[in-house]
Amino acid sequence: LPCVCTRAGQTQGKLMSILGTSAGAGLSWFIGSDPLRVALCILPLAAASLYSMHVSSQLVVLRSPNVQRAERVFHSVLLQLPLDLRAASAESPVRVPTPEQVAQVETFVVDYSSVFGTELLLQPLIGGPPTGGWRLALPFTRHVPKAAVAEMLGFGDPAAPDASGEGEGGAWSASWHEGGKYALALRHEPARDRWQVVAWHNARSASIDKLQAVW
Repeated sequence: LPCVCTRAGQTQGKLMSILGTSAGAGLSWFIGSDPLRVALCILPLAAASLYSMHVSSQLVVLRSPNVQRAERVFHSVLLQLPLDLRAASAESPVRVPTPEQVAQVETFVVDYSSVFGTELLLQPLIGGPPTGGWRLALPFTRHVPKAAVAEMLGFGDPAAPDASGEGEGGAWSASWHEGGKYALALRHEPARDRWQVVAWHNARSASIDKLQAVW
């Protein structure tokens, strides 16, 4: 899969390079070789390209197979643990799935559905979904209302009505953990009889901190 994605990206890059060269050669007949005219044509295009990359890096939420893999490993381990952890002994065997075993059941092309009854939202956007044209461009971007982080960041009211259009629910409960390395937010929706679980990590978080947040 990485090889296919790499080749596809290279092919797209070469195709756009050929199209750009062709368009530049055609416009050069009208623009001429005057440096000022060339700069006036290049600068707006360069600014538009940089702005597009800046906006996309802020709005696009990448989904990593690592989340699926961690959930499958933790799910397998949790099924082996006794309901009463106090009854477990240090010698109780717990078998962790190998990478080969996880690879046999993980999915890439088909949309992944969490193996847990309650899906964990990892690093969602805050403040509602994209609006306008971005709603069409990013239809699968996950988000939570600002009330989810009101208690944690000290603003607003965590019990305020949810304005995201996702149904009525109770108040959010959110807090930092491990010295601010990651944060967890919880809310119960009585109407749908389900829980919402959200996790964020900051730039200082190591891989072990991210795994602990998911666990």
